[in-house]
Amino acid sequence: MLDSTSPKRIPKVSIGMPVYNGENYIKEALDSLLAQTFTDFELIISDNHSTDGTGEICKKFASADSRVRYIRQDANIGASANFQFVLQQAASHLFMWAAHDDIWSKNWLEELVANIQPDDLGIRGLAITIDENNNLLRTTSVSTFAKGQVIKAFLDKESNSKAFYWYALFNKNLITKINFKLLKDTVYGADSALILHLVQYGNLRSITSTHQYYRQHSSSVSGKLTRGWFNLGKWAYYFFPFNYYAYNYKVISCRYKPLLLLSIPIKYFRNQAWLINKLLKKILKQDL
Repeated sequence: MLDSTSPKRIPKVSIGMPVYNGENYIKEALDSLLAQTFTDFELIISDNHSTDGTGEICKKFASADSRVRYIRQDANIGASANFQFVLQQAASHLFMWAAHDDIWSKNWLEELVANIQPDDLGIRGLAITIDENNNLLRTTSVSTFAKGQVIKAFLDKESNSKAFYWYALFNKNLITKINFKLLKDTVYGADSALILHLVQYGNLRSITSTHQYYRQHSSSVSGKLTRGWFNLGKWAYYFFPFNYYAYNYKVISCRYKPLLLLSIPIKYFRNQAWLINKLLKKILKQDL
């Protein structure tokens, strides 16, 4: 019989789910995580003072499964702070963030835990984008970046969606070294740009033996950006305003700054060529 004073057993993986008003999709997300073939994890939900039925849904899951811990914030602390909060609450040496509107293949944790290496900051599987009705839109094999490949990460096409690495399985000892004060809710492209900061601490690797269903819907940030070909937000996304490059410059260490400045014209013109080509194909397809 265990002594009541014995320290609580720490699971192998901690999952942090920051959420705000997620009642439409959070049940499906939680069902997906709790159905994982790898079961040795804790799931920490931080409700950012939701005003819908998110709390009631989460409480039911927490009462039914001891791996789930539900915390409601007294006030909305902002998205970045909520992401940091669940990381601070995590007890395990492996950690991942989970979006409240995504779905994961059943072997997601099993494959990532089996394949993560000591030099990896994070490892993830394929990203399959779905819409609000679970229709498949596209599959993305996220590029792999070895530790220190800052310029490679900068030049990587935005269409390869390096920001998907935010939903990797992380080595917590390395991810806690990240300066999260750099991640601002109000900075354009902050999630993509901060990958340049992350890769300075370890490898970011992608494997193909498992996948995450990334949901794009009308109320998501990506949905708002990419809704409609002539939406102003989408044009801004592809044309990379000056503050996007300035933020990339800010998050990297001094030794990479000269190389990044030399790389900006390459990235800008390559992405504009890609955008123009895609636009022409779109116009021809519609026979305008």
